Amino acid sequence: MRHALMLALSTTIACAPEKPPALSLTVGKLQLDYQALTDIVKPVDVNTDDPVYGRFKHYRAFPLLPILERAFGDRASLKDRQLIIHATDGYAVPVTGDILTEDGAYLAFRDREHAGWEPIGPRKQDPGPLYLVWTGSDHRDTTTYPWPYNVARIEVVESLAVLYPRTVPRDETARRGHEIFLHKCVKCHAVNRQGGSVGPELNVPMNVTEYWTVDQIKAYVKNPATFRYGAMPANPDLTDVDLNALAYYLLAMKAQKQE
Repeated sequence: MRHALMLALSTTIACAPEKPPALSLTVGKLQLDYQALTDIVKPVDVNTDDPVYGRFKHYRAFPLLPILERAFGDRASLKDRQLIIHATDGYAVPVTGDILTEDGAYLAFRDREHAGWEPIGPRKQDPGPLYLVWTGSDHRDTTTYPWPYNVARIEVVESLAVLYPRTVPRDETARRGHEIFLHKCVKCHAVNRQGGSVGPELNVPMNVTEYWTVDQIKAYVKNPATFRYGAMPANPDLTDVDLNALAYYLLAMKAQKQE
């Protein structure tokens, strides 16, 4: 009798409908809550080796591609487009369509190991309501594949230069550094009040080169932990040529301040 009761209870729990979480996501012109997302694609269990947490994790999540296709068109039409993923904390990560439409991208809405979300990152934040996660060993490379949490909005833009026109240098020699800034820095930092807001603004009211030396800036970008502990990631892939180009761009923008 007891065994039958336990079996019935476990069956009831297993078959219980998923409790809808409170979430809101803007994708292009679509305003999506949990029910609207389930109308596009059904949630699934995702198990992945998470490089942000640094260990294997288990999530409940929506496959991302069907959501992008509903908002912006099929995968083929998205491959050459530029997208921006916005987080509620001001983080804004640019990513190209060929990357974001790869198989293995999911928007996690529940941590299956915890009643709530396990705190994440150096600031021990709550990553909800949506966290972009990936499956597959190739997707653990966070320099290529973004793992943003607190995801609130995804949009398509013509280009990053069009999206952030006040970051574009007049000095043609500074264009290479500007490309590095858009690829590496704009997700967290702004120039002339355009870009992310997680990290400090780099040009107004004072340009960063007005209170740090160029050598300090290059060393800090390469390995921030040698200066101070914080959320700034290291950039070991940037060469001396890259760092010189980035520093030249920041110097050039000192003469181009715009509020």
